[in-house]
Amino acid sequence: LQLYEPGTIFTSISGMQSLGYHTAYNQLGITLSESPSDEMEEYLESNLESIAARVGSSVENYIAFERESRNMYFTKLISRMSVMILFFVICMSMVSNSISSRIQAGKRSIGTLRAVGASGNDITCSYLVQILYTFLCGVVLGLVIEIPGLLAFRQWYIISNGGFSEDWPLSQFWAELPIWQPVLFVLILFLLCCLTTRFKLKAVLKSSIVKNIREL
Repeated sequence: LQLYEPGTIFTSISGMQSLGYHTAYNQLGITLSESPSDEMEEYLESNLESIAARVGSSVENYIAFERESRNMYFTKLISRMSVMILFFVICMSMVSNSISSRIQAGKRSIGTLRAVGASGNDITCSYLVQILYTFLCGVVLGLVIEIPGLLAFRQWYIISNGGFSEDWPLSQFWAELPIWQPVLFVLILFLLCCLTTRFKLKAVLKSSIVKNIREL
């Protein structure tokens, strides 16, 4: 009785054909019941490659392929998140500086409004409405620039690939447009800007009315 190690190949497709078993197979697939360890994966790959070299075939390791695909996916995800965070910080800084300048320049107006009976909530709401108007104008302007730009890119892609619009139909184009990502981006930015405005106005409203009016 001769013992064989797991995975030992007794014959090849050519050997089966020599024995009279004419099969239509040209590939041999091995499926594992669980993920192998690094040592087991290296052992299987080296032995299968030696077997494949003797019969003039090649070995494809789908486990390594999936691992590389997963690593590439996480690398792309981290890169995109880094770019999004960078743009978010830039936008937040620009809006925050604009709000600070507007509040600093409007201290005298704030003092005058307080003198005629306007409450701190009324003044804060007026600034929040201005921020909301700014964001709405920015969103509309962004859509006006984005959609024609993407349509132009789609047309260029179709022309550069032979002029067949079936490769990228309009239905697929509209379905692939990002919706919730920019909405979430704008919503978080708007909420943070509102909180920043409230915080900066709170410091101004703590001052006396006379001091606000005397601000240059």
